[in-house]
Amino acid sequence: LVHSKFIIQLKKNTLMKILFIILSTLFFAKGCSNQINIEEVEIQYVAETRGYYYSIKIEDKNFYVINARNDKPKEVHLSKNEWNVLSKLFNEIDLTTFEKLIGETNERDFDKRPFGNLFITKNDKKIQTKGFDHTIPPREIKPFIDLILQYSKK
Repeated sequence: LVHSKFIIQLKKNTLMKILFIILSTLFFAKGCSNQINIEEVEIQYVAETRGYYYSIKIEDKNFYVINARNDKPKEVHLSKNEWNVLSKLFNEIDLTTFEKLIGETNERDFDKRPFGNLFITKNDKKIQTKGFDHTIPPREIKPFIDLILQYSKK
């Protein structure tokens, strides 16, 4: 009788450990599935109207700013800490809903603000937001957009 209780308890403990391992694996796999290393992609933020053009391009650990349509890119040097913060914010973006993001205001429709958009390209596959007013991005990407706009002014 004592022996059978011990075996039943042992089976319960083993089953709980196996269940814990399976659930942990699923949780961590889901948590990491949408993350892409910022160094593996090209990111471009563009704000434009008929008479205005502003572009920020991030690729291969390089950060470039273009202030007018025909200007050459100006490289902005970021510290290791700035890159780490940028990478962390980029990894918080949910790429599964990225293409559905749209701005909360529509001042761009009346030429009050430039039209803003964020593009992410990996392996020749490009995804983009649906557009938003420059400096008023969707809340899901606002911290990232605010930071790259801040860095672009360096």
